[in-house]
Amino acid sequence: MSGNSTATATYSVEDLTRWFAGYKNGFFKNIAILRSVSSIISVIFSSLLIALIFKSKDRLSTTYHRLLLGMAISDILFSLPMATFGAMDPTDMSYILWNASGNQAICTLHGF
Repeated sequence: MSGNSTATATYSVEDLTRWFAGYKNGFFKNIAILRSVSSIISVIFSSLLIALIFKSKDRLSTTYHRLLLGMAISDILFSLPMATFGAMDPTDMSYILWNASGNQAICTLHGF
C-alpha cells in the first residue's frame, strides 16, 4: 500500500485574480451594490423612525419607544459601514471583492 502524501498548494495573487475575475465583476459586484443600496435604505428609515419617536407625544416614556430607539440606533451603526460600496474592504482582497480600496486598519475598525 502506498503512503498518502498531502501536498499543500500555494497560489499567487495573479492566479486568484484570474480564477475569480468572472465572479468579481459579475456576481460579487451585484451583491456589493445590493448590500450598499439596502443599507442606505435601512439608514434612512431608521432615521425616520427615530424622528417619529421624538415627534410623538409619549417620546421615550414608554418601554416600546425606548426599545425601538435602541434598535434603530444599532441598525444605523451597523448599516453605515455597509453602505460604502465595498470601499472599506482591504485591497488585499481585491482579487475577489469588487471595489476593494481600503486597508486592514479600516477593515478592523469596521469589524469593531
